[in-house]
Amino acid sequence: MFYLFFVLHWDTILWSSILNLKDILVQFLTVGAFYQILLIEKGKKRWIHIIYLAAILILFLAIRFYLPFFLGFSYFLYRFILFLTRIKNPSVSLLIVFSGLFSFILLFILFIWLYGGDAILHVYLSDFENPFIGILRYLFMPIPFHASEHYEYLNLASPLDYLLIPFFFYGMYHAVRSGQKFFILLVIYFLLLTLFYGTYLELQGVRQKVQITFIFAIFEYIGLLKLLFRLPDIKIFNNFRKPKVIV
Repeated sequence: MFYLFFVLHWDTILWSSILNLKDILVQFLTVGAFYQILLIEKGKKRWIHIIYLAAILILFLAIRFYLPFFLGFSYFLYRFILFLTRIKNPSVSLLIVFSGLFSFILLFILFIWLYGGDAILHVYLSDFENPFIGILRYLFMPIPFHASEHYEYLNLASPLDYLLIPFFFYGMYHAVRSGQKFFILLVIYFLLLTLFYGTYLELQGVRQKVQITFIFAIFEYIGLLKLLFRLPDIKIFNNFRKPKVIV
């Protein structure tokens, strides 16, 4: 049922056109990347799915070059969090967190020094936006019936987006609590992109939100089912099986 909900999601339908081909392609590749990661996590024929994932990341370089970094960093944080959950001693966990943070800062400084990252940092800081304002703008634009002339078709979708905001956060809460680890990766990726776009004024348009429509759809779907039907369990990924290919 979720797949039907996603395919018929108003944002997916409205953005699926020749004029918006790039944006829906980014979403398609993002879904494909997470799909391959899920298959790799399942542990069957990993090398094939690693090749597919690498091909997707290479395609990203020609469309939105920074997304492979966010995918990679999200997966690193995801594995890091899972590693911390296995440690029973809080003091050791805290030490590992601070060591990881310190190592990240050192690597970031090394990148700026060796590879001219200061130019990228300067571009980012030149359009830096107040995150409290920027994140709200990124998540909740366009306001219903106030879309700009070029995006008037979104006036059909924005009221539904606003209507499902409580279901989205309610679904995210229950998804994380469900025990399905893959939801953690989706939440990390969502938070990283939201923070990035929310602090970079140049990329706070409605187009950048399309690439995570599937994340909105997943948590909206879970929120609707949990709140309206009081389902005791969430089984989007628990019963996941690799589809058979019929030749």
